[in-house]
Amino acid sequence: MAFLVAVSFIIHIVVVFILVSLKNRIAHLEQENEKLNHLKVEIQDSLILHTSQIKKDNEALIQSLSNHTVTSEEQKSKRSNVELAESAQSGAVQHKSIEQEPLKESPKKSSFKAELNKAEASSYSDYEPPVDTTSEGVVFEQSLTVKVLTLSKQGLSVEEIAKQLKVGKGEVQLILNFYR
Repeated sequence: MAFLVAVSFIIHIVVVFILVSLKNRIAHLEQENEKLNHLKVEIQDSLILHTSQIKKDNEALIQSLSNHTVTSEEQKSKRSNVELAESAQSGAVQHKSIEQEPLKESPKKSSFKAELNKAEASSYSDYEPPVDTTSEGVVFEQSLTVKVLTLSKQGLSVEEIAKQLKVGKGEVQLILNFYR
């Protein structure tokens, strides 16, 4: 009988040890789950921040382009009115059609594009994609991030990169924003 009590006591000690061990594992898993949820929230906030920044940039660009277009049209209208007034005074009326004049890209706009491309290229010009030289005969496919950064370093615009890699402009812009 004493032998059975001793065995029962040993079994109870082992069961208590297993229960304490399981409780510790559950607590550890709950902490890891909390960390993952916190990281998930941070990533979502970061993505929301970047997409809202991209949206603001797009709205500012649209506003700038519409202001530039309105200003150009106003200048053409003023020039046309001045020319008509001058020609009416001299007695020779000359008619110019706005449609006959081809639209040209303004020097400000082209210089802005050049400056923007230079700024993008210089912001991560020190980036070098990882290359594995130890394995022979193994072909590694570059990640989308490496491809985007490499093409941007070569001077391609966001639209050109998106078109070449067949991904969205927002995705390309997001990757570039993360590495600025």
